[in-house]
Amino acid sequence: MGSSSREIPDAYSFKNFVKEMYFDSETSMLVISGVPGKGENPNADGKVLEGADRTPGIEARSFQLGDGATPAGDQRPRRVSAGAGSGNCAPNHYWDKKNNAPDQTMLFEQMEREVKTYKIDSWKWYCHTDPGRSGNGFKLDDEKLTYPFYEKSKKLGLKLFSVHKGYASQSRTLGHLADPADVEKAAKDHPDLNSSSTTLR
Repeated sequence: MGSSSREIPDAYSFKNFVKEMYFDSETSMLVISGVPGKGENPNADGKVLEGADRTPGIEARSFQLGDGATPAGDQRPRRVSAGAGSGNCAPNHYWDKKNNAPDQTMLFEQMEREVKTYKIDSWKWYCHTDPGRSGNGFKLDDEKLTYPFYEKSKKLGLKLFSVHKGYASQSRTLGHLADPADVEKAAKDHPDLNSSSTTLR
């Protein structure tokens, strides 16, 4: 392109990406989904962190599009959030290392926050990652680890799961969890849930 982000940083900004892709292009549909990562919640003082404070060191990517960002009369929502639409939680997201078990209290609190505060539309899962540092990933058909997540999600009214199956940075050790073999049983056991699975090899 003959230029770099150092020369024209605004051109490579997230805000400009949203403007170019959502408003100035002929793109029919575009989805931004967040990769699950452990949020800093709560902090050392016990305060529940929200928004960018949950991921210190990462630029806040929630903003109001400025004047001129949308065509006159455009009725589309002007507020756009990075990762909007996908929830930052997985069954192994918060782990009680003392008892070597999921911390369901923190997990369920975060699930409620994602749904009620951030108005997510779907959970984004990578079974072969380990955000809670549990030492393992998880399977979709794990009745002890994953099924409680399903039931809590149903109670919250969220029934869409976006599941990534395929390569990730931890596939060398957890690659067996990238296999979609666990989809069938989970789907049969929870016919009232919807899943969008992507498999990359």
